[in-house]
Amino acid sequence: MPQPIHPLAPHPDETTLKQRIARNLRRLRRERELTGPELARASGIAPSYIVKIERHGANLTIDVLERLAAALGVPVTDLQGSALPLPGASMDPAPNPLASGAGPRAGHRASPTSPTRA
Repeated sequence: MPQPIHPLAPHPDETTLKQRIARNLRRLRRERELTGPELARASGIAPSYIVKIERHGANLTIDVLERLAAALGVPVTDLQGSALPLPGASMDPAPNPLASGAGPRAGHRASPTSPTRA
């Protein structure tokens, strides 16, 4: 049986952020049973621009993303979707050399007579 697809997972044919936003915007709008004009009124964005976004033809600003997310009642990340890692890729964060004390001043100790800065 095939694995269920996570709703925010990128579609195999989608390679750009703009395409993921278009798909997620359309999905979220439909889940809320909103028409394009209703979403336009709620977000203060022109209906023709909503159509353009959903058809992958619009370059979005952060302001537009925030207004759409607020109108839909979701965080901006739900519109962006998720670029899930490739199979076998690690989800562990990259090591932080400063956390291990291996930073540029590793091994440096302040002497008791060092002046302190106020």
